[in-house]
Amino acid sequence: MPSDKVSALRHLESLHVELRRQNAKADCLPDQISQAEAAHKKDLLDSLEREKKNVIRRMAELEDEIANQRQKLVQWGHIQVEKIEDADIAISYLADSGLPIAPDETLDSRHCKKLHKKLVELKSEKEYGLKIEVLEEAPRI
Repeated sequence: MPSDKVSALRHLESLHVELRRQNAKADCLPDQISQAEAAHKKDLLDSLEREKKNVIRRMAELEDEIANQRQKLVQWGHIQVEKIEDADIAISYLADSGLPIAPDETLDSRHCKKLHKKLVELKSEKEYGLKIEVLEEAPRI
């Protein structure tokens, strides 16, 4: 057999070997792709679940922080309300009015009466469920 034919046969055989490798690889690819997708999706799902838990935890922290801040503002303004949600109107009026709401300042009875009058103008006490006590002498905090 001439050497050209031998090298051609060897080359053909190496091509067949390579073709068999590629076929085997192609046969395995769908499973590998599925596993990779599943792993990637699991990682993505795990990541999203962690993010969801963090968001829920942060929302709860913020809600607590908001409630605490409302309570502080209500105490600092010496305003008593039946429901903490009612404090929103009082707090927003205090902020808009320029009345002192810092812990080192107090509202005297004149300020409280003015605030009470303004809140009654905004919404009737009965309709809105507000009950504001005017403290004659507001204690310093």
